[in-house]
Amino acid sequence: MKPDVVHLSNSMMLGLARMIAERCGPPVVCSLSGEDIFLEKLASPHYEQARELLRERAVDAQAFVALNNYFANYMSEYLDVPRDRVHAIPHGLNLAGHGKLQEKPSDAPRRIGYLARICADKGLHLLVEACELLVERPGLPRFELHAAGYLGTGDRAYFQEIEFRVRRGKLAGKFHYHGEPSRAEKIAFLQTLDVFSTPTIYPESKGLPALEALANGVPVVLPHHGSFPEIIAATEGGLLFEPHNPQDLTEKLAAVLQNPTAALEWGEKGRLAVHREFHAEKMANQTKRLYDQLILSTSRSKSS
Repeated sequence: MKPDVVHLSNSMMLGLARMIAERCGPPVVCSLSGEDIFLEKLASPHYEQARELLRERAVDAQAFVALNNYFANYMSEYLDVPRDRVHAIPHGLNLAGHGKLQEKPSDAPRRIGYLARICADKGLHLLVEACELLVERPGLPRFELHAAGYLGTGDRAYFQEIEFRVRRGKLAGKFHYHGEPSRAEKIAFLQTLDVFSTPTIYPESKGLPALEALANGVPVVLPHHGSFPEIIAATEGGLLFEPHNPQDLTEKLAAVLQNPTAALEWGEKGRLAVHREFHAEKMANQTKRLYDQLILSTSRSKSS
């Protein structure tokens, strides 16, 4: 087999790059997919060994691809590779089915939504705390908190604590968990929301659920770190809050719930931006251009 390019799905596979180069010689591209979150939890001495091996093997890849400039900059330093070898190519969503919010009765409770893996890293507990504070605020419309996403065995105790807190607290009867949805169920879930938030504890490297919410005209409230400031700058689809601060998250959620006209404007700006800039065809074309550049550069190197 003689491929023109080999594209590795994440940097954990960089150990293959040298062997690929020795056996068939095509340029190797490596996607960067938030691997740092796993690596940073390794215990010593495995953490130091893994970091050293990653930096050693990163020289065997001709290019890296991140989904935003934040993670491109971060991983350039993390892997000790020149920044011009790390290319930022934004998310490209399959937009089929996305784009239209469900109509709801005017007196229906507003829906605050969360879609991500159910775990402490993604910050569902912060959203619960912020919603508890919202209950105490006068003048807000009725609301509910709806969550969906994969729940692994290792995170069940975390989720049980949240359920216990909700049952005994101010959100009793206002919290609903929808399980791990299929693609169609995910889109239908997003289209029922009035505002969306994933208040991640760590700087998010991707932010895909936020883009999916925006694709359906749902305004977002996101922490001011990682990829999220770029998403807000590119879409104008919502607000940023101070990371790890449930009080500030409460303020921003209240601003969306109290201002339906502004919320509709944020949602519509976000929807238009995602359908214009974050679709699969554009991502594919940008990736293809990178491949073509690498193939041409490799051909020139071999001919010289």
